[in-house]
Amino acid sequence: MRQFFTILLLIFCFWAIAFPVQAATCRTVKEEVICIEKIKRSAKYPWEYRVSLSRDRQKQDSVLYNCRNQVTILKNGIRQPFTEENLGEFICQRLGA
Repeated sequence: MRQFFTILLLIFCFWAIAFPVQAATCRTVKEEVICIEKIKRSAKYPWEYRVSLSRDRQKQDSVLYNCRNQVTILKNGIRQPFTEENLGEFICQRLGA
């Protein structure tokens, strides 16, 4: 009888554990599925987000999105204004910046 309760307790503990769920925010642009994979907010500049995207399940390099000035800053330092293709407005709206 004691073994039965032990097994029942183990089953309940395993069932009660909530595993984290990774839900990617995706959008379709020009027949491409673009998903936000990873987001890191700047502590010093809260309007800046470093975002890793995937296009059709192909991971892209992380890019810095400046929601205050509406520009995208690539790793090589090139600044680009927000357009529909780089999803700057979409990301800033999703994050509430």
